[in-house]
Amino acid sequence: MLVQRCDVAVVGYGPVAQTLSALLGQSGHQVVAFEKQPGIACSPRAIHIDDEIMRLMERIGAGAEIRENSRCWDTYDTRTAAFGGELLRHFDWSGIGRHGWREHWSFYQPCLEAAVDRRVRDCSSVTVEFGAEAVALAQDADGVTLTVADTATGERRTVRARHLVGADGADGFVREALGIAVTRGSGGPRRLVLDVQEKHPMSFEFENGHFLDPERPGCLFRLGTSHRRFEFQLFDHERSEDFTAERAWELLAPWGGPEDFTLLRRPVVTFRELMADTWQRGRCFLIGDAAHAMWPFAGQGMCSGMRDAAALAWRLDLLYRGAADASVLDTFTADRKDDVQSCMDQARQVGGPCIASDPERIEQRNATMRAQLADPALAPVPPPRPGPRAFAHEDPTAGRPALQAEVRLGGRQGMFDEVVGHGFVLLAGSAEAASAFTSLAPEPRAALDRAGVILAHVGPPGSAAPVTDVTGAYGDWLAELGADCVLVRPDFYVYGSARGTRGGTQLLEHLAHALTARRSARV
Repeated sequence: MLVQRCDVAVVGYGPVAQTLSALLGQSGHQVVAFEKQPGIACSPRAIHIDDEIMRLMERIGAGAEIRENSRCWDTYDTRTAAFGGELLRHFDWSGIGRHGWREHWSFYQPCLEAAVDRRVRDCSSVTVEFGAEAVALAQDADGVTLTVADTATGERRTVRARHLVGADGADGFVREALGIAVTRGSGGPRRLVLDVQEKHPMSFEFENGHFLDPERPGCLFRLGTSHRRFEFQLFDHERSEDFTAERAWELLAPWGGPEDFTLLRRPVVTFRELMADTWQRGRCFLIGDAAHAMWPFAGQGMCSGMRDAAALAWRLDLLYRGAADASVLDTFTADRKDDVQSCMDQARQVGGPCIASDPERIEQRNATMRAQLADPALAPVPPPRPGPRAFAHEDPTAGRPALQAEVRLGGRQGMFDEVVGHGFVLLAGSAEAASAFTSLAPEPRAALDRAGVILAHVGPPGSAAPVTDVTGAYGDWLAELGADCVLVRPDFYVYGSARGTRGGTQLLEHLAHALTARRSARV
């Protein structure tokens, strides 16, 4: 029997798997993605991405198309009722984020998936197979053997891959087949989710946020340009099956009826938390919902999965190009897990007050929110996401998000990634720091050349630096970090920072050693 061979077999083909496939395919690696559904599911589950994910989408070439079908998300409010309710909490989401894009976007997931899928299809080294269900896997020192069944005929065949990635959801095949245990966190409420498409342009005074009506808490959001989501909480005594299409229209009546909306879906979902104990077993990895699931209140579920994809993609790319040894893969779980846990905690903290049903707790919540709205200093400030530290330098700046701003190089001006490039980047704010490359010994210099490390000497307009800091943002950032050079990872996080030629050289030597720590490992 002919065995199909590839670098990476991906099980599942949602937006997280699509992102991984695009990143690996654009680097020329052989990828086969298997999806048991007959086509892209296009179920509009996620509704929010942030500036970091927009930067990632821009990197794979899908950003412009996604923005055409998305909306900048300006405000996020919490009120006591959907109509005429008292404002209890207000978030201004209109700012530009660290990554150079608006911090918050709302979108309709099928549009996003279509855009990312088109980037995947542009990659000649990527194959996507629908109606193909993973039914067995085994691995050895040299690779992974995956058995796939045709969902229509039952016919089975074998795929041999160097690595396998499970992106098949919280109840998927791969995690169970690997025997990876999960830790389950707080259970949440059931909610009726109603996704609709407008039949004509509509607007409401309150369009994005939560309404904490004790009779029926819920939320409403605009999804991109012409879709909306409404959610209504179910109480313990209510049966999910009683929330029929007729009941859905009754709940939607204050906003509109069949003459205004097309009702696209009406599932009842239960919020849950889970975290896989490890995201790697041998040559197999978990990403996205297969590795973690969280309450949706902070809009970071899909975003976290896409960060997983980016973190794994650059590791596999370096390994396959001979620029890193296999030990670089062993940092993946630790690199991502704390960051995801912080998103999970924040989602629970934001969502907890929104699901209260006890009258005494509701009154206490409302009083607390009123006080915080009147005096923002009373509002709790969520801790910053810890960022990745497992593959990082030993300094306080490691793991922070890396700034992206407007630059000019030669006759070209635009965002840094577009003008200078991406990958590992040494961003130097002085000639001394930029000279760190030339001060390297031959062996670490060769290691960094294999990894494709980019040197970007950035300076203010009129300076001798090749890359012009058009707005002064990079000069301010380096001053904030107390450094004159920053080494940035391919997934837009700070590997480390330093000052001067010697400091920059030591930083680069640290990366060279991290990439080649176990050269004898088999890949």
